[in-house]
Amino acid sequence: FEDGMTVPFIVRYRASLVGGMSGPQAHDLDQAWQRHGRLAKTRTKVLSAMEASGALTPGLRQAVLAASTDSALDDLYAPFKPQPKGSLAHRAKALPGLEEAVAEFWSRGDPGTLRRLLAAAPPPDSLGKGDMSVQSGAMYLVAQRVAEQPRVWHRVQTMFEDAAIVSTGKLLDAKKTKQGAGTGGEGSLGAKGQVPSRKRKDTFAEYESFSQRAKWLRPHQVLALARAEDAGHLKVSISVDSDRALDSILRETLAAVPARLSD
Repeated sequence: FEDGMTVPFIVRYRASLVGGMSGPQAHDLDQAWQRHGRLAKTRTKVLSAMEASGALTPGLRQAVLAASTDSALDDLYAPFKPQPKGSLAHRAKALPGLEEAVAEFWSRGDPGTLRRLLAAAPPPDSLGKGDMSVQSGAMYLVAQRVAEQPRVWHRVQTMFEDAAIVSTGKLLDAKKTKQGAGTGGEGSLGAKGQVPSRKRKDTFAEYESFSQRAKWLRPHQVLALARAEDAGHLKVSISVDSDRALDSILRETLAAVPARLSD
């Protein structure tokens, strides 16, 4: 495979190289080889990032080498990924001394420096338009660290897989639909829009007040909901119990930080 030979070529002309495997068996072997190559490249990238930041420990190195899936490597790499320059957390890092204070608070559970910065900061309402307050900056930096915790990611992912609810809003009126059909957005199932017709509207009528667990949706229902939103007849949303989600995030975060931070 590493020489660029295709599966059909190997099965037909190089059968001895794969022990007489059938086409499907050789295909599975090729897929496994490609996954192995991708994981090897990702491991090198993750180890380089950790080493460059000075955070690579024997334990982290062992965890990276033992990771057998892309998602496991992504979890390990999350704290070391470069942040987009336009993100709120990136802007917060430009506030003098704030990044160091939040790091001290997070890693050692010592809020002293952060409290002094917050106490000395000007009130948010005294700042100019577009200026970020120290209070907001601290919140964004802490939120970023929370989001980087693998335990938090796993908890939220599991919650969506198990308890997410897909629901629809009311049918849009024709005027609004023509103007905004298919704009999509967060929680949307559709992307492109079409000018609605009465016939298509009647087709989607059964989904007008629809609500169901995402994990129980049948393929034809997913397709119908996506088409209904694309056509501008329905607004589809995906949600979980926000109180339960925040409680889970808090518990997982406190389990991952120093004991003093939990007090």
